[in-house]
Amino acid sequence: MMDYEGMFVTDTWQATNKLSVTAGLRWEIPGVYKERFDRIATFKPDGREPGLKGILVNGKPVLGAYDPVLTPNHPFRGQTAEKFALLAPRVGIAYRLSESTVIRTGVGVFFIPANVQFTQGPQANPLAFFVNAQAATSTTP
Repeated sequence: MMDYEGMFVTDTWQATNKLSVTAGLRWEIPGVYKERFDRIATFKPDGREPGLKGILVNGKPVLGAYDPVLTPNHPFRGQTAEKFALLAPRVGIAYRLSESTVIRTGVGVFFIPANVQFTQGPQANPLAFFVNAQAATSTTP
């Protein structure tokens, strides 16, 4: 389950009969992946798994930990913290060269939803992530 919300306000100003400027502001809440019964976890490469405490490899502790959601190590319900203050300004300019030719340009800030930008969701959750190992050989039978 993932919620995506956004609101947008815009206005166009006709500076001259040939030049118009459009400005807008979008408020984004891209959402994070959540599971109905909170049966998801995150993987922290620099974290320490409690079950491996005291075990050393080459004199160093074993790093890498799965942190279930809604625990002291990961107090959020989603795989990442929800972001509520993402403002995305946009500006567009149009200039009329002639009755049949208009030059337009624009610039803006955009945010991509978490399930597109990063591998979030049921397909990449550490608790349900399965890898199908394949065996290969250089010899033929």
